[in-house]
Amino acid sequence: MNQHYWNGKYELVHILHKIVMDSKQDWDHKLIVALWACRTTYKISTHTTPFLLAFGVKAILLMEFEVPSLKNAIDEQFDNSQ
Repeated sequence: MNQHYWNGKYELVHILHKIVMDSKQDWDHKLIVALWACRTTYKISTHTTPFLLAFGVKAILLMEFEVPSLKNAIDEQFDNSQ
């Protein structure tokens, strides 16, 4: 198998292990959180996130709609100036 394939699987297992360290019984419920973390983490090899590659848009957390991040505020100003 491809080395990148196994690196991705290891990353997912590592994140899932961190999330369910206290209670291993509900790992299947926390799998969605681990997948979201893997998909929205910036990758140096591709210079982007897997989410952006798959869907063509940046992932925005629901929290960022209520409390805008500095990056989103700068992007919005840049869009308004054009």
